[in-house]
Amino acid sequence: MKISLAPSDNKLTKEIVLVRLSEGEDTRLIEKASWRLELSVGVGKREEMTLRKLRLAARKVIVAAKEHKLTRVVVFLDEFTFPQLHTE
Repeated sequence: MKISLAPSDNKLTKEIVLVRLSEGEDTRLIEKASWRLELSVGVGKREEMTLRKLRLAARKVIVAAKEHKLTRVVVFLDEFTFPQLHTE
């Protein structure tokens, strides 16, 4: 699997699947308007997120993408920010 980073101002094309973190435990591939696909990955309640659960959430995204045979996904890193995990 190849992981690459790109600036956020890139245009999202139809073949790129957007990954969203959701409360709950289920993982679903959702078809949005204009044939856009979105992968919703359940990570539980955001307030209960720990560093260990954050690592597992990242792995869950990769496993779900492979399971659905997705070749291009985009994850906005601001979805992976949790105030209780910030250290100084």
